[in-house]
Amino acid sequence: MTSAYGNTYGYDGNGNQTTRTIGGTTYTFTFDYENRLTEVKQDTTTLATFLYDADGNRVKGTVSGTTTVYIAGVYERQGAAYTSYYEGGGLRRSGYST
Repeated sequence: MTSAYGNTYGYDGNGNQTTRTIGGTTYTFTFDYENRLTEVKQDTTTLATFLYDADGNRVKGTVSGTTTVYIAGVYERQGAAYTSYYEGGGLRRSGYST
């Protein structure tokens, strides 16, 4: 446990922040075996959950009741040209080839 300015912070053996208590409110962060964030709680209320595929890409996130599904590896074809879409840095990006 680490404390600063009256707040406390807890970490797991991999350095992930697992708890944060600020002004009497405790936030808990749960990570999977590959150190990916899977759940955020405020006291006993779940604020967010995240799901990942076998490659470590986030495929689903639910935050404050709103679910987002992340789709990677989507391709479009126009004639001989292909556009592929992929996730990176929190943004959807595209690449073009002929």
